[in-house]
Amino acid sequence: MVRDPEFINRLAAKGYTKREARIILDDFERVVMEAMAEGEEVQLYGFGKFGIKEVKEHQMREVHTHEWITVPGYKRPKFTPGLVFQRAVREGIVRE
Repeated sequence: MVRDPEFINRLAAKGYTKREARIILDDFERVVMEAMAEGEEVQLYGFGKFGIKEVKEHQMREVHTHEWITVPGYKRPKFTPGLVFQRAVREGIVRE
């Protein structure tokens, strides 16, 4: 798993300073979250699409009492990988 510090180091190896890499990552995350909070999808050609999944109100059993409860509907984030992303993972090769 690549966590933030390792991701920052990988960006820095591409020619950015660690400070610039942190700013790029923070801004990317913020832009995606702001757009999705406003109900928009974010599509990055070849990489994938960040979308919103509407989960409808549904019934489920409460774990401890085994009673049926109603879970209200909600929105959750969803990521759909693009074809270039899928090919890179499948083949293990990232083409320049």
